[in-house]
Amino acid sequence: MLDEAQEIEGWERFVRGLEERREAKIIVTGSSAKLLSSEFTTLLSGRRVEVRVTPLSFRKILKFKGISVKGIVELAENIDKIKRELVEMMNYGGFPDVVLNPEVRAELIHSYFDTIIVKDILGIILKGRRI
Repeated sequence: MLDEAQEIEGWERFVRGLEERREAKIIVTGSSAKLLSSEFTTLLSGRRVEVRVTPLSFRKILKFKGISVKGIVELAENIDKIKRELVEMMNYGGFPDVVLNPEVRAELIHSYFDTIIVKDILGIILKGRRI
């Protein structure tokens, strides 16, 4: 298993070699836009299963928080909670850890921002340039 594989230069060729020789079953994980690069797609074409993990939907957030909206009665009974959760989602998003762990919310959001925006996106934009 290679976790955060995008951090290892040449990992794609290594994985393809192992797969072609049928030496191992390989699981590659990562959270970076680099994993979507054309080189990755070309080298492992037909040999991958992509699983995207997306933020929770508002309905899922309500379900995780134990707020029922199955019918008009539950909706009416829970309207204040629903409004409060909507504001929370609009302010903080739907990442599962952020939704379910409000005590570490700020730290998680900062970490996600640093990883996604600063390291991944800016890294791709500035690839090959010196800052």
